[in-house]
Amino acid sequence: MIKRDLTKTSAVENQLRYRILIAGNTSHSMTLSDRMAYYKVPGVSIAVINKGKLDWAKGYGNVSFSTGSKNIDDQTLFQAGSISKSLNAMGALILVQKGLLTLDEDVNQYLKSWKIPDNEFTTAEKVTLRHLLSHSAGTNVHGFPGYTVEENIPTILEILEGKKPEVNTDPIRVIQKPGSTFRYSGGGTTIIQLLIEDITGEKYDSWMQKNVLIPFHMYRSTFNQPLTDKQSLLNVACGYHSNGEAVEGKWHVYPEMAAAGLWTTPTDLANYMIEFFKLLQKQPGILDPALIQEAITPQIKIENWFSDTISEAMGLGFFLGGNSKILKIAHDGGNEGFIGRFMAFPEEGKGLVVMVNNDAAFSLIDEITYSIADVYNISGFEAIQRSEILISDICEYSGFAGTYQCEEDELTISLHHDKLFLSFWYTMEMELHQEKDNLFFVQEGSDAVKLIKVGDTYQVNIISSKTVKIYHKV
Repeated sequence: MIKRDLTKTSAVENQLRYRILIAGNTSHSMTLSDRMAYYKVPGVSIAVINKGKLDWAKGYGNVSFSTGSKNIDDQTLFQAGSISKSLNAMGALILVQKGLLTLDEDVNQYLKSWKIPDNEFTTAEKVTLRHLLSHSAGTNVHGFPGYTVEENIPTILEILEGKKPEVNTDPIRVIQKPGSTFRYSGGGTTIIQLLIEDITGEKYDSWMQKNVLIPFHMYRSTFNQPLTDKQSLLNVACGYHSNGEAVEGKWHVYPEMAAAGLWTTPTDLANYMIEFFKLLQKQPGILDPALIQEAITPQIKIENWFSDTISEAMGLGFFLGGNSKILKIAHDGGNEGFIGRFMAFPEEGKGLVVMVNNDAAFSLIDEITYSIADVYNISGFEAIQRSEILISDICEYSGFAGTYQCEEDELTISLHHDKLFLSFWYTMEMELHQEKDNLFFVQEGSDAVKLIKVGDTYQVNIISSKTVKIYHKV
């Protein structure tokens, strides 16, 4: 078991808070156990890095809500979702280091069993590994829903072609000019999965185990999809939804391993970050310092992203943020029934990993992040104070209740007990607090929310410090 700094552990557990604090409200701190109950979360697992070492790791709750289920501990496996993409990037960079792949040549030169179909978007600019790792390849398919444990699991070639009825996502294609803009794409990452298999001649999960997971001291982790019978009997968390209902069959299977297939623990991800810190310090390791530096160099700017706790630019497998003095590298992940986050600050030797088995509890991860930042003096997460006025006539906002869309994103405005609430597909309902006129805020994030009615049309603007995202009622 991991040794823990009990004082700091206790402080983190008892000082959760919102991003926004309401002026005049003297009660700000919340306990982890209370917030787990609020979000209907059976289990949470946390690891914290300080001074370049694992400071503590601890599990909370149980692997499921079933009577007699195992306790969560620092060895409990969770699905990592899109955090898988960061480890996948390490695998691809290892092949670059070996001279078997390049960052800036057409990946179709290396793909053998399938090629990216050429179209009007690839005429002037071909898709490169750099594009795929930085989500700038212009490829489609944002993410994957996975398959129930009872379904037939399609092959990677069937997934790339979107073969129906075996596959539940679209064919993976280039739908805008490569290199032109950031477009998050699990589809593009799946191309890298095939690339690694075609180049190495091995199955992705077994090659990644030997060449990435073990060298990064991630001994509990696996890309096996599905888990082997032996693995599924281990201490494995079961996935849950926002209403507290379990995922059918406990979890989904993700043949899109590079994009979403990693099973891991916060301790293993902390080990990964610690080894990454050493590589940045030019200590001997599995990757050259030049390639590690390339991974944390901004490749493309990110606009209109979903969380102010993540970042403003994309590296190679990492979201990048922070400021000129303190770099932040991070990745969130979400699968059916699971969500997680890792975040690291190499110059300070600090980092955190949080994994949760409820797929609508990102706000809980934020609250834990803020608590860790407060206890460990990590800048950039300071609380923001705002004043609230009481809604004078809730009836005048009743027409705003409904569903709103902005491109592929969706939000919902609802009205309960004379209060307004906002929710996204990845969150529970968050109360809207009125600041002035038609301007509102939620305590869970720093963005402002503006409700606009013009004639018979309703609109919701999500206003960040840099952008305005406009949602229209449908």
